[in-house]
Amino acid sequence: MEINGSRNKPLSFTSRFFASIAGSKHVKPPSSVDTLAKETLLALTGDADGGLREEHARLMDCSPGYSFYFLSYLDRHRRLLAAKPVLIQESVAEDPWRVLVAVMLLNKTAGRHAIPVFWSIMERWPSAEAMADADVAELVECIPPAGTAG
Repeated sequence: MEINGSRNKPLSFTSRFFASIAGSKHVKPPSSVDTLAKETLLALTGDADGGLREEHARLMDCSPGYSFYFLSYLDRHRRLLAAKPVLIQESVAEDPWRVLVAVMLLNKTAGRHAIPVFWSIMERWPSAEAMADADVAELVECIPPAGTAG
């Protein structure tokens, strides 16, 4: 079966509305998305081996939309890595007393119960010395909302 007069010749589509991609000599000027993608690629793959940089550059040059895909992929990855939960231990890491109390409460119950109790304890007794002087009944009164009673 012959297509366009030759068996091995690929199909060529022409349209009065769209230019032919195969025969086009037109080189589009790089858009800001293309430029940003290439700059990001060069920064990320500066030390890459095995032709990774060249393969990405080739795809950016000859595959429409690859630059956008590449940047959106990187953006999703960055947001995912940045979206780690904030740990109470990290926010009080400079004070060993607060870390100890936070970890003890969190080992007993879920964070959604323990964290509000932790902050109320820290408001009343901000140091080990203050808690040592505390009324035991008042301290026990604070802890049941954390789900550790019983």
